[in-house]
Amino acid sequence: MYPVTDGTGKVIQYYTDSPGVLLRTPWYATTEFALLLGGVSLLVFLGTIIRWALLLVKRQTRRITFTRPAVFVVTLLTLAQIGFYVLLFTLVGNVHPVYGIPMVALEPTPALGYVQLVSWVYAVLTAAITLIALNQIRKRMKYLKPLLYSILSQGFVFLLYYWNFL
Repeated sequence: MYPVTDGTGKVIQYYTDSPGVLLRTPWYATTEFALLLGGVSLLVFLGTIIRWALLLVKRQTRRITFTRPAVFVVTLLTLAQIGFYVLLFTLVGNVHPVYGIPMVALEPTPALGYVQLVSWVYAVLTAAITLIALNQIRKRMKYLKPLLYSILSQGFVFLLYYWNFL
């Protein structure tokens, strides 16, 4: 292995005998961080939808403290994130038999366009929930939950942008 350093002496990549190069990635580019952020946001959104469904079944809709636009946006955010994961796992699940890498790395497929479309819809919905949270902060209403959803979805949009889905 042959290390390559930057101007400060920090190792930024390794050249190996294999055809690949090992690169140093920042903490926000690691798989663990992406899975943690995506998993936490999906769990929070799914938990909220399940709670709302149970409250609707029990006919206790007055306990839902969100405005109707916020309920609509959070529901669409959840569906968009689930759709993104389903499309992404569909793309990654189709592996080339010889090279062992996803087929989408070798040839673009129509599903990649759908993943980007869902990513843009998610970004627009993130902007909507952020505006709703800022409006509730301005009115000094209950704003903690919309602010939490806004922060989680903005983190997920950052990952989408970093991984070139936006």
